[in-house]
Amino acid sequence: MVANKTQRKLTPPQLKFCELVAQGFKQAEAYREAYPKSRQWKESSVHCEASKLVTKVSPRIEELRKKNRSLAKLTLERKFAKLAECVEESDAEWNEKLRAVDIDNKMQGHYEPEKREHIFKVVIGGNADE
Repeated sequence: MVANKTQRKLTPPQLKFCELVAQGFKQAEAYREAYPKSRQWKESSVHCEASKLVTKVSPRIEELRKKNRSLAKLTLERKFAKLAECVEESDAEWNEKLRAVDIDNKMQGHYEPEKREHIFKVVIGGNADE
């Protein structure tokens, strides 16, 4: 039985390329990092090869992206849980509780300024009432 190309083991440069793309690098940048000799190539050649490679390894890239998202989400959930613990602890000082609430509000964007739209009418050489 012949294994699918995407199922066979990836080479170290291919794995590095996958990791970099999953972290948000552009494909060409990731290709140059994973394959240093490609830094001497024409831009169009790097883009072409990176495009070919991403087609081949896209399942691994998506797998890494999912893993990165779950780790980030877990970290954020832990932060909120720790802040909630601090607020709910009966032996915590009030200033600690207030600080935890303040940090929680900042993390959730509750202190973002309200956006307002201003429209100005500028008249040059005419009547402003028109």
